[in-house]
Amino acid sequence: MLIVLIGAAVYAWGAANPERAELTVWNARQTWQLYRSNWQGMAGLYIMIFFAAMALLAPFLADHAFLDPTAQIGAPFAPPTLAYYHWFGTTEQGMSVLAEFIWSARISLVVGLFATVISTILGASIGIAAGYYGGWRARSACVSPTPSW
Repeated sequence: MLIVLIGAAVYAWGAANPERAELTVWNARQTWQLYRSNWQGMAGLYIMIFFAAMALLAPFLADHAFLDPTAQIGAPFAPPTLAYYHWFGTTEQGMSVLAEFIWSARISLVVGLFATVISTILGASIGIAAGYYGGWRARSACVSPTPSW
């Protein structure tokens, strides 16, 4: 529902401001072309998409029942094999390391997004306050030092 409302708001803004909308689209395309030309940025993007997809598709990739401490699927410390839940081996309790890896991606994604939101809010708040009230450099630039002669 929220995505539909955001889409409707963007469409209304674009209809009201066609030149700005065209300039915004052009800037976005230029930014994407510049980003796409950097292979390290693209590799990072692919890795991030892979882990985000793994986190979102965790219920379909690994059964949550395999996270139960009593769910022993193999011998303790079994090495990796070609069986799906044994790709990464097992823990000291015989649990699948692959299932734990897949489900832990969800937690890591939430923690990363939460840290990003907090740092964005704090950084924007501090930046807005420094811009409005004047920062350390603005105050020191206004005060002229007395000559020592």
